[in-house]
Amino acid sequence: MLYGVEKTFLNSDIVSTRQTHNVDPLSRRLPQETMQFVILDYEHNYEPDNPSGIYQYVDKNSPVSIQFGYELPNGKVEWLKPDKYVLNSKPKASKNQATFSGTGLIGSLSGTFYKSKLGSKNFYDMAEEVLLDAGLTLSEQGTNPWVIDESLTQMFTTAALPIDTHMNCLQLIAHACRCRLFTDDDNIIHIITAVGNIGRKAGYDTRTWKKHGHLPYVTYDTAVTAPVQPEIVKPEAVTSVKATGVAKSFNKSVAGKYTVTATSLNVRDAAGVENEVLVAIPKGTVVQNYGYYTVVDGVKWLYVQFTYKRVTYIGFCSSTYLKK
Repeated sequence: MLYGVEKTFLNSDIVSTRQTHNVDPLSRRLPQETMQFVILDYEHNYEPDNPSGIYQYVDKNSPVSIQFGYELPNGKVEWLKPDKYVLNSKPKASKNQATFSGTGLIGSLSGTFYKSKLGSKNFYDMAEEVLLDAGLTLSEQGTNPWVIDESLTQMFTTAALPIDTHMNCLQLIAHACRCRLFTDDDNIIHIITAVGNIGRKAGYDTRTWKKHGHLPYVTYDTAVTAPVQPEIVKPEAVTSVKATGVAKSFNKSVAGKYTVTATSLNVRDAAGVENEVLVAIPKGTVVQNYGYYTVVDGVKWLYVQFTYKRVTYIGFCSSTYLKK
């Protein structure tokens, strides 16, 4: 609901839905929390050129809930708890259908954070500063839409965050503290230590916790006065990255070497601008195509291979910015 307008789509309206949820336990990369659904739009309500439609009322960051249910033999429906997202763009209308794409709250934090300073500070305050600067809307309960592990108040650094997006700054903090960064079903952001902060008061010690098949807990002494420097976990070296998307067409005449003509060109996980960016390559980079490609909205996306900064990439590039 945004601008006082709320729309509900039922099974009869929905063509397809897709959700992805991929969270690294040590936050070596940003979580992938996305959704997409397609509805029938015979009345062209979501066409931008339709003056009587409601396209203008659906905007980026509009809240979206997706809920699944199971119909029982008696006709009643048992509903699961809804998953909440925000739209990352206006809907796209085509061929009597409208496509909505969204992300978890973390994925919407695309603004730039530049207020970090050098000097000793704990990671809890750093994370909270980033989140406050993002200007997020309060939750339905009137609270800030995030939960930060209290143990971060006992982890310190003297470094400053780089000038980067709010979501990338949160990922750096979570990774430095060995935390999981994710949003829950209510679209609340969590930064939680990767191992449970249980403590002996709960009746567990390291041996018991291991016996139950879990990682041992970590306790933090609240009386510590000296700064605690967290161990930085370095991600394993990656030598190759390959897109999960599959090329749908082949033409031998397309094959060959291409040079990037744009100042910076995104290489994506699949054909289309809505898909994840694997890497951005600079102007002049040479890529190899073997004849495979996919056409999206009239644009040919080439399936290319190249090596950049000692990493071999295989992914999709728009042919608009490539010269053979």
